[in-house]
Amino acid sequence: MEVFSGTPAFGSQPVSTTSHGPEKGCKGSYSDEHLARFANLACHSTESYFMFNNVRMFDDAIRFKRLVQRPVPR
Repeated sequence: MEVFSGTPAFGSQPVSTTSHGPEKGCKGSYSDEHLARFANLACHSTESYFMFNNVRMFDDAIRFKRLVQRPVPR
């Protein structure tokens, strides 16, 4: 599932996505807003898998990891 192309499932449904980047050709880096949307999915799902497949994948994955490790606001 491409996160921005459909309505994600929450709760007991696992979330799995491959993210090819915000620009065509797997280019670009995700904005903090995009990564926050990914983190929101991860925090509201019992199981989630995110794979970054863009030029800046390593940097985006590190930034994403920091977001999901933050305490979830209640």
